[in-house]
Amino acid sequence: MKRVWAYYRVSTKSQVLHHDTTLQQKACLNYINNFGNWKVEREIEELAVSGFSVKLEDRKGINRILLGAKQKEFEVLLVFMLDRIGRKKDEMKFLFDTLISNGIEIWSVTEGMVSKFSERESDYYLQCSTEVEKTSQRVKRRFVQLKEEGNFTGGSPPFGYKITKMEGISELAIHPEEAVVVKKIFYLAAIEELGCSKISQELNRLGIYTRFGKQWIYSTLTRILRNPIYIGYTAYNKCSNLLGKHKRSDWKLQPKKDNLVIIDQEIFNRTQELMDKRRPYEDYSGTTIKSSFLLSELIYCGYCGKKLKAENNRNKSKKGAEKKLSETKIYRRYVCEHAKNKHEIHDQRDFGADKHEKLIISFIADLIKVETFLIDEEGIKQEIEFCISEIKKIKQKLSQLYISYFQLKKDNHLTRLTTLEKQLIELNKKLFNKDITFSILTTKEQSIKLLKIELPNWLTNYNACTELDKRLMLGRIIEKIILTKGSFELITKDYFSTNTQITYQINK
Repeated sequence: MKRVWAYYRVSTKSQVLHHDTTLQQKACLNYINNFGNWKVEREIEELAVSGFSVKLEDRKGINRILLGAKQKEFEVLLVFMLDRIGRKKDEMKFLFDTLISNGIEIWSVTEGMVSKFSERESDYYLQCSTEVEKTSQRVKRRFVQLKEEGNFTGGSPPFGYKITKMEGISELAIHPEEAVVVKKIFYLAAIEELGCSKISQELNRLGIYTRFGKQWIYSTLTRILRNPIYIGYTAYNKCSNLLGKHKRSDWKLQPKKDNLVIIDQEIFNRTQELMDKRRPYEDYSGTTIKSSFLLSELIYCGYCGKKLKAENNRNKSKKGAEKKLSETKIYRRYVCEHAKNKHEIHDQRDFGADKHEKLIISFIADLIKVETFLIDEEGIKQEIEFCISEIKKIKQKLSQLYISYFQLKKDNHLTRLTTLEKQLIELNKKLFNKDITFSILTTKEQSIKLLKIELPNWLTNYNACTELDKRLMLGRIIEKIILTKGSFELITKDYFSTNTQITYQINK
């Protein structure tokens, strides 16, 4: 009896809502009736996952299939159509070769069995990619044409505007009440010379909230103050899939529309000048390269519990005036955005990155020298064994349900079939969640193996690493770092049986 895994994928949320996976499922389960020696063991689905734009390594369903193939958990992979697996030729060749080399048969309801990635499959995926790209380019070109002509192309209107319909065509128009707030924001920025953080505090103090009744945060205000729509120019080409956010110098503007003007040109220009002076460096885009911050995924605020954000800032002279660009020093820091917007008042809202990184690395190195880190390796192994046992039980239950499913289908018990289909869906979800738990546990097991090598000469090993490996080494020891003014609390990973929570007072 051949064990079968069925895989269903839809690219968009719309397809999810229209139950396209259910149609794929019914087609696949009907197809299985043609084979007396096929036995469905599980179904894997990926919802709203593009086979063209999402990388293979980021697709949990496909990665579970590859793992199952290597562990000999099934013999047949069944899909409705081959393009459900994916649409990129190179990725699909790798996937097909991996599955076939592990003894997996690949079947499609519409195309039959694929014995190898031949010229036929190569042409098929090339055609799929070409058609997707052609459609994408046509849509992009039309959108660019509409934007160049000054047409509204959809989406939420910027704050200060609303959508109206003229002869069936959607257009932007000024929202009178929101426009008053926009003028207040630009007044605080250009005349009072307040930064976005101070503006957010002032608006929140006055009880002036966003369109959705939420408090203002400085990132929202930055987008408003940089948007040329308030002087009548709608901007586009702000970002792309490949390059991310573009510099403002690369933005393109639609023809000016006087009916959209809320702010005077002079006020807008003054705002841009003041904001430019506050940038950490000339080409600063407002984003931070997290790779230069060793603790960016580990560090939390000790007052509100929120994760701290890594941020670059330009320092100021003692008088508060900006230094010349050539004299400017970039100040790396970890910032609590919650406190920055004054949602809460903390004793300290930002922490110097250089100081705290050096301090914590030194602290860990000293701790390893004087303390014995006992690793609960046996506990992890027991958890893995228990998880494997649970997965086995679920698979056995699934196998029984599938036998009942096909019998009920044969006897045409439609009412009981519907109930059984729901049970199958829930059980497959439970199995998928157990797979994720298993993956987490095996990652911990791998971390423990590496730690046994790293810990005896931890600081030497750490200093010899790349920035990426340094972050990985820290991540194998640290679960969380909680910062407050004058102290930090270090919580180690749960597979350490000692020293799990340590508070350290910082000497000033």
